[in-house]
Amino acid sequence: MDTVEGALREPLSVGMHAVNRSGTKLGQNALVLGAGCIGLMTIASLRAMGVGPIMVSDLFDLRLENASRMGADALIHAKDCNVYEEVMRLTNGQGADVVFETAGSKVTAAQTIEMGETGRENCHGGKCLWGDTLPLY
Repeated sequence: MDTVEGALREPLSVGMHAVNRSGTKLGQNALVLGAGCIGLMTIASLRAMGVGPIMVSDLFDLRLENASRMGADALIHAKDCNVYEEVMRLTNGQGADVVFETAGSKVTAAQTIEMGETGRENCHGGKCLWGDTLPLY
């Protein structure tokens, strides 16, 4: 195994574990918040499970380009639009069936609550800092 393969093992295991734990099924849509290593591996895992469409939000063009290469169907540039409004537009007002937070940001962690419909799955693969709180309403 070379160093690149070795470096991707942990993000791949996190992405696969999150997808498996979420109970996501064929025919559901998914939203991935953050397109870093863990987000990309989550996208790959979702695609391997036949989930789609897959929406991905990030702040950086390069990460969104990589997300597209990994199989994302819809790219949402978080600097250029309201992510919530775009998700609602893409899902005809239904919200995401399952939301994966992979950025480790308190902003994206809070977004998971509003992005999905009530009773749907939210999976946190990123790590927020101690002391961060989420609005539970």
